[in-house]
Amino acid sequence: MQLGRENIGIISKNAITIVHKLTIEKFIANLSDNFKKMTISDKDIFTSINTGTSGKGGNNNKKDKKSDA
Repeated sequence: MQLGRENIGIISKNAITIVHKLTIEKFIANLSDNFKKMTISDKDIFTSINTGTSGKGGNNNKKDKKSDA
């Protein structure tokens, strides 16, 4: 059975897609494992980086208070 160029292209594209998907799944699994190994303080820092919060509670978006005196 001869494969036409279109078939070879489809097979190649499917193979690349499968490898890409497996690579992403492995990357996510590694991230998950690394997150599980973090200490609580590491997780607070990690969370604050991703959410833009300090991880300490409180409001980081406080405006400078000026007295009216």
